[in-house]
Amino acid sequence: MILNHCCSMIRYIIILFCSLLFGKAFSPNEIELKENLFYEQNEREYFVLYKSNLNYEIEGPIRLELISRRAIPEKSKRKYEFGYEIFLNDTEPIEVRHKKYKKDNMFSNDHPGHGYTQSGNTVINLPDGLHKISIAPLFKGKPTLIRVINKLYKRSEGITEIVMPESMDGKSIVLDDFIINNYKRKYFKLVSGQLLSFNGISNDEFSLYGRTNTDSNQSKFNFYQFEILEGNRQTKVVIDYFENVKIDSKQKIYHFKSVKDNKYDLNLLDSNVPVFLRLIKNTPYE
Repeated sequence: MILNHCCSMIRYIIILFCSLLFGKAFSPNEIELKENLFYEQNEREYFVLYKSNLNYEIEGPIRLELISRRAIPEKSKRKYEFGYEIFLNDTEPIEVRHKKYKKDNMFSNDHPGHGYTQSGNTVINLPDGLHKISIAPLFKGKPTLIRVINKLYKRSEGITEIVMPESMDGKSIVLDDFIINNYKRKYFKLVSGQLLSFNGISNDEFSLYGRTNTDSNQSKFNFYQFEILEGNRQTKVVIDYFENVKIDSKQKIYHFKSVKDNKYDLNLLDSNVPVFLRLIKNTPYE
């Protein structure tokens, strides 16, 4: 009995540690579509997006990360495109696309002979309230596996400085001032078709804050979607939903750490409002 109790406590501590480290995982209503993927010594719970939608009910405000992988032939060496559509509370869908190679040493006991791509990662910021989220297949007949977790950001520390990106097409970048808590803050505008670039040095931390300057409310939920590329490779898709375009408080929409010296690009994919971002770099104290 004591041994069983100790084993249960150890298992609980491991689960609690993983939930704090990686964030809480959410299950859809279609719980029967669960499939576990294994990578080295790690096991992760995914849900199969194939012939029907995956439907979630999640309380906001919250920041989610959607981790997706496409099932492919085990010995494949080429890139595969995959993706899905996101419906928030019956609004018009947002289309998300990824293109990735096979992930080595990842497998499923349920489908021997299958391989799985590297992950396509999408961060979604949701406003206050109970939200119904439906994820629909984008490519019919192409199984995609989805994992939804609560994305947690640690507090930024170090020397803070504002980063102004450069336009890759030579066109000038539109700037705008926003008054936030009685302080003036300068933001740069994301424009469709205009790639904005900046450099990161190893261990630098970057935070992105989002704003818009219009009073129009075309739908109940406004949104914008952009991708972050590292060395011309997509690393994240960021989607920001909000109900009120007049946001007075500071709102971090994404945070990441530069693993090595590299160039980063910001590319607007879709939006129903003008999009302005503020980029802050934190260099750790020595």
